[in-house]
Amino acid sequence: MTTSFRQREAIALNGELQGIDDAMADLVRKRADVCFRINGVCATTSVFAPELLATIFQHVCFLPSEPKDHDPHSPIILASVSRCWRQVVRSTPSLWTSLGISFWDSEYISADAVKLLRTYFEKSASLPVSLRLNLPRATREGRDVPEPPSGPRQSPPSDGRRMPPPGPRRRPGLHDVGIKDVFEFIAIQNPAKLRALFIDELPLPWLIVYIWGSPYDGLNNFTLPSLERLHVIMPDIRPVNWPSSRTIPSSTIPRLTHLVLEQKLPLGLEFPYHQLTTLELDEVPINDCFRVIRSCTNVVNCYCRRPRHPPDNSPGPLTAPIRLSHVKTFAWTFGFQRWDEMLLQCISLPALEVFICEDQRPDSIVGLENKQYNELSWRNLQSMFLHQSPNLRVFKSLAIDPLHWDTRSLASDLPQTIQELHLRYVNANVANSFMSALTPKPGSSDSPVPFPHLKYLNIEIENIYWIKELVLDFVRARRSQDLQALDLQARLERLDLRRGRMGRTGGQMDIAKNLVTQFQEFVDDGLFLVTAIRSGGHMKWSRTRKDVIV
Repeated sequence: MTTSFRQREAIALNGELQGIDDAMADLVRKRADVCFRINGVCATTSVFAPELLATIFQHVCFLPSEPKDHDPHSPIILASVSRCWRQVVRSTPSLWTSLGISFWDSEYISADAVKLLRTYFEKSASLPVSLRLNLPRATREGRDVPEPPSGPRQSPPSDGRRMPPPGPRRRPGLHDVGIKDVFEFIAIQNPAKLRALFIDELPLPWLIVYIWGSPYDGLNNFTLPSLERLHVIMPDIRPVNWPSSRTIPSSTIPRLTHLVLEQKLPLGLEFPYHQLTTLELDEVPINDCFRVIRSCTNVVNCYCRRPRHPPDNSPGPLTAPIRLSHVKTFAWTFGFQRWDEMLLQCISLPALEVFICEDQRPDSIVGLENKQYNELSWRNLQSMFLHQSPNLRVFKSLAIDPLHWDTRSLASDLPQTIQELHLRYVNANVANSFMSALTPKPGSSDSPVPFPHLKYLNIEIENIYWIKELVLDFVRARRSQDLQALDLQARLERLDLRRGRMGRTGGQMDIAKNLVTQFQEFVDDGLFLVTAIRSGGHMKWSRTRKDVIV
């Protein structure tokens, strides 16, 4: 037999095999179609109206609250259950408005991830999308960062690669896509699709290329007209010879109102702070916190949590007044003497309704300054600050160190408009006098009872067993049917008792059951009672509603 005959025979066999493969693929498709039909008929949810199913699915299709949690891409999963579900998912754009994508490198992204991104953008129709970009730990740690280009801005290489940082790198796969192409797809081709953007952590090469050296001239030639929230975690590194600051114009992000910055401010960038209504700073150097807060003239909700020690060469806090006329919620973590005192002296929050105070954990502050506090001066500053907030409704003291906010003086310092009180780590002696002050006495008109509008008390008391009678008297008075006789304007609606370490009398669980039993009459009357026992570093919670004892 000749070679050509063998070749023709091999070609014929290949053709037969291809026909068999096509027939098998057709059978697989038919089987999948039958399975979908069976699922649609047998599933109990098949009788639900599509609108009801869409509403149910809406409670599943959202991004996890923690950045480290993987996005399960719920719409994809739901669409694979049955034909009925697939039709509902594909015809409901609102289910495709939240997406998390993980990168394996700051330079490249897999083709499957890009396909997923395009699918969400397409299925969401005209609705904007909340997008979270998670970078792998290998990209965050152990990498040097290239210095920004000097002189005129240069365009990135045409193949999508950009100034790779030194060190070992994973080779891109055959179908991997350069980040430049992804950036162009999002910000240039679909700029109106982004409603919220979360980047954990922002690679400095992105700033170098897309802000300082992009082919689109950085921030000048593109806008994100639908972007309302931006959350950026910056790596804790600073390259040398970084360019001077550049302000992002309001025209680039005209609808941005919610900004969250973690670890430090983006290098070389200034946001249009004047248009923000919500600002969150987490683990940002405290000098930067002051500077940014001063610029947020229209902010309504301001949170500054766990500020870091300022750089050694930074100047001290400025004494210029800080007036934030629109702030209704303000949270601050105390722990730096000079800065804390200057904050309470300089800041003015006439519209404040919710105040949250925390303190730094002792092991999280370098060069702790609070050992030199003048207690009398500090108490006066606290009192002055609270008296300047006549509309305060909610006070949350999450501080462990009682020096950072004195529970003993709250009854006289807080305004009478208080409706919610949250107090953490109150020892039994302080709680004794505090609960006595909050308990109205029938027939006593010498002084008005504090907080006549109080509806919610959340308190953690050490050795609560020893003052349980005081707590019961407080609840009994605040739940009274005759509020006018006690000069009260509202009944207590909710009580959270977080119990710290108990005394040696009896076991914790016996005491817990005993307390809940004694509160049962108030629960039957409509009080929402929440109890918790601190066990080590954890809290064991129990919720008690009417006719239920946990």
